[in-house]
Amino acid sequence: MENNNRLMRFIIWNILPGIIRQYIRKVHGLQNLPKKGPYVIAINHSSSIDPAIVAYVLWAYKKQKLRFLGKKQHFNSLIGKSFHTAAGTIPIDRTTSADKLTQKGLEIALKELSRGEIIGIFPEGSRTRDGFVHKGRTGAARFALWAKIPVVPVTLVGAFRVWKKGRLLPKLPIGKAGKIDVVIGKPLFFNKYYKIAEITEKKNTKAGKQIARIWREITDYIMKQIARQGKLKYVDEKTEFDEFLHKIQQPKMRELRDNKEDEAWEDV
Repeated sequence: MENNNRLMRFIIWNILPGIIRQYIRKVHGLQNLPKKGPYVIAINHSSSIDPAIVAYVLWAYKKQKLRFLGKKQHFNSLIGKSFHTAAGTIPIDRTTSADKLTQKGLEIALKELSRGEIIGIFPEGSRTRDGFVHKGRTGAARFALWAKIPVVPVTLVGAFRVWKKGRLLPKLPIGKAGKIDVVIGKPLFFNKYYKIAEITEKKNTKAGKQIARIWREITDYIMKQIARQGKLKYVDEKTEFDEFLHKIQQPKMRELRDNKEDEAWEDV
């Protein structure tokens, strides 16, 4: 397995960048990326090439490494497990909020943020089938409040055309049909919600219901900004497991936040 991981790391760092670079037409808003972490990047999801495009941009232009949250099914095959392990993907189970793997994945992500790392999230959960930006899940909003960090909205324009869901392979990076624009928006800060986020988050309490509404409000704002800056249509529809993380117990997460409050949980 270690040999496989070593091979995958070589492919990821030495071969893939040259391929991915050919698909990027232009990067807009590089100046909006924070000079360092921690922060969360929220991205629209329309193609299998999305993670590689964003990870390449951060490393090529800012020398910043990015870790993604990814569904555990990516780890089912030997090749998939080797690739995503080498890429540093944090596995979660999207099918159940009570899954131990999901809880562990969120804790890992919070630890990474506390160390100043950068986490990438696709709030829509799965790739769009129509190329539009859809209503997102509330994970990015929760990280923003738990860790007191900004969210950077990123829009990939053209990725759906290059490699939409159902297509076996991507188009060749030739002409407009094979190119992708990366639009990086200004960091979004939600400082005014930090205090309420520190209050108990149990769903059956008044405070819990209030924070749930705030998570939804922030998430909708992020998704609309992603659509707006990329000039894409936003579809405000209900998604499966809209309140995906509602039932997860959070004592360990609060403990992580409290322990790091004087270190990495400060405003960026």
